[in-house]
Amino acid sequence: MNTSEIPEIRVESVGDEVTFHLPPRPLGRLRLAGLLPIGFSAVWFGTLSNTLLPQFRRLANHPQPHDYFIGIFLLGFVLAGCVPAGLGLIMLFGRCRIRWRDGRLMISERVGPFGWPRRMPGGTIRKFMVVGGGVPGAGDRPLPGAFGSVAALLASFESGLPRTVATGYPRPWLEAIARDLSARAGIDQSAVPPPVEVYHAPDAELSAEALEKPAGSPVLMQQGNQGIVLDVPPGGLWKGSQGIFFFAVFWCLIVGMITVGLAREGKFELKSLPVFGVFWLVGLGMLAAAINLGRRRFTFTTGPGQLTVVRSGPFGTKQFEFKRGDITEISVGRSNVEQNHRPVLELQVKLVDGKKAGLLAGRDPEELRWIATMLRRSLDLAAPAQAAPAGLAGWLAGRTVSRQTAGPAGNILGLVIFALVAAGFFWNIYSHTRSRTQHRSQAPPSGANSFLTNLPISTDPTLVFNAFGPSGAYQTSHFWFVGQAAHAEWFVPTLSGNLSEILLALLPNPPQMNPGTATIFLTDDHRGFPGQNLESFAVSASEAKDLIKLESVRQPALQAGVKYWLCARSEGGWHWYFNNQNIVHGAARQTGPDEWASAGDFCYVPAFSIRVSTNQSPPTLAQPASGDNADSSSNH
Repeated sequence: MNTSEIPEIRVESVGDEVTFHLPPRPLGRLRLAGLLPIGFSAVWFGTLSNTLLPQFRRLANHPQPHDYFIGIFLLGFVLAGCVPAGLGLIMLFGRCRIRWRDGRLMISERVGPFGWPRRMPGGTIRKFMVVGGGVPGAGDRPLPGAFGSVAALLASFESGLPRTVATGYPRPWLEAIARDLSARAGIDQSAVPPPVEVYHAPDAELSAEALEKPAGSPVLMQQGNQGIVLDVPPGGLWKGSQGIFFFAVFWCLIVGMITVGLAREGKFELKSLPVFGVFWLVGLGMLAAAINLGRRRFTFTTGPGQLTVVRSGPFGTKQFEFKRGDITEISVGRSNVEQNHRPVLELQVKLVDGKKAGLLAGRDPEELRWIATMLRRSLDLAAPAQAAPAGLAGWLAGRTVSRQTAGPAGNILGLVIFALVAAGFFWNIYSHTRSRTQHRSQAPPSGANSFLTNLPISTDPTLVFNAFGPSGAYQTSHFWFVGQAAHAEWFVPTLSGNLSEILLALLPNPPQMNPGTATIFLTDDHRGFPGQNLESFAVSASEAKDLIKLESVRQPALQAGVKYWLCARSEGGWHWYFNNQNIVHGAARQTGPDEWASAGDFCYVPAFSIRVSTNQSPPTLAQPASGDNADSSSNH
């Protein structure tokens, strides 16, 4: 069958170039399986939403430098959450486009108007393989139901494992495309057209003998009287560690930038050490493992009746000895590790008790075949039996047997655990960027922000706002950190009058060697943030022994029901301690000269109180001022 005989496939051919536009995959009810990864992505983003949304809001409203680093780190998790959704959409609505252009194979997946390419090697194509499709063959037992019509087209290049060209389409379609591509590849490669094989198990070639060392292989072999010595040098930090080294460096850089950023702002506390210690241990552990994988050397020695393997690296040397009678097979097989959805190959020494030793994972497949052949011949071992051709069932079995320890259930469980750990990590990061002082909670119940917990009986001076508990109590372990960037809290007076006194629980940071002078200033409200300065106060560290009491000199007029802001900054580092009455509302932080941004909603209010001089009678506790609750809603 030719592609021109398949009306579902649209073919565009111009000269030596051809493009095959395949329709959405005819999977029937099987396509509904795409809802599973989409649902997983929904759960993923739902779990991280409480961390993602506040961080993105901070990035949009005068962010601090460390907010950019956290945003970049969070972007990686956003992209990771999009991958399962993309796979699900491909199963539901995806279609494949195969293009042969300038002697290269180019593949892209498309969902509606969107598409993304899948990179293919640029080397010579050795053969095309069509796997599955439900047509019985020698030893073939097609899977029942919708799986029985699913086939895959693969291309085998000069090096590496076969790459998937298209999957999820009927076998006759893919076989026709393979024959067309084979003819074009033979012309462009100036060689015999690569053969098209059907139901060939791609793992069979791994067991074939390789008598010649691959060109460019750094492995050295010495022939002795009683055996051979193979010296396998390190694979390098990138190839030898399978990319773990650069991931570990990226991990440590991100954690380091967050740690340094918090430390420079004085927001790093002893309570955060266990959390950051865990992530530093993970990063440094991955870095050490990557260095060990990339710099270790193997030496294989065959002697009278045994095989000796010496593995040496930066963290020590280890020796393995295998008796000739205990070895049943030396071959190349799939490890339990995958890279870019492809299993990583390794040299496997299989023993009579069913155990196997995996060595040299990630080395060049041709090099591994040659090493396995030389060891077998030196130990007089028979070559492993080649796998018989099989259909889709055999192909799937070949791909899953070596991955039983990390099957779909294990992968999903691992992703769920990873998502939970990531959510916990960024929740702690979010808390630390607010000095672990911003306590997010549900909206307080009605009346919780009335701030009428300790109204005095006298009318002069009048307590018009109070966040202290009885007898001036407040929390002593949780606080806002007050540095050079000012922190601001709003309040609404319950009576009109002239400012008389400000009392606040603001103290120098004890570990700070030079806390400097603190500046407290009162402002009006401008579009929900601090506005014009009404009065300022300066307090030195020597004067702050307990609660700071500030007596107004300018005595600006304050109006009942109008929002005002009490702001504080310091030259070094001061702590503004929380109230102990569970009073919460929104706060603001300074991001530049006359520039402010939200510090979060439903934050614990630091302890302070405001008194005014007035001739009016104060309200009673039974009838609190309505302007406070109205202003609380306007803040959001």
